[in-house]
Amino acid sequence: MPNDQITGSVTIHGADPHGLTDSTGATFAYYLCTPDPGPAGSWLGIGTESDLPETCDQIVPATGAEMSLTEQQVIIAITPAHEGTVVLHGLDLHYSDGWQNGTQRVGLDVRIRVPNRG
Repeated sequence: MPNDQITGSVTIHGADPHGLTDSTGATFAYYLCTPDPGPAGSWLGIGTESDLPETCDQIVPATGAEMSLTEQQVIIAITPAHEGTVVLHGLDLHYSDGWQNGTQRVGLDVRIRVPNRG
């Protein structure tokens, strides 16, 4: 009987927003979140910086990190420079698994509208 359960880990080499439209001049950073093992820990869909301490027990930069396929998730930090809109359709995650290299689309569609802060 085949085992369909995902196990193991991959090395993350970087990520790119897929289908990006950005009128805010945003910067993007990528991290690995290890969910808190307690009752507050869960998988983070979309949230704010203040959600991270309640959800992630540990946060590390994703590039160059070894990612557990069962215990971690990639999160993106989007920092807009000015008003406008950021739209992306997931991430293209670049990774290696042993001697194999690949790119896989992961994540959700995101639309963020940044109002004028003036």
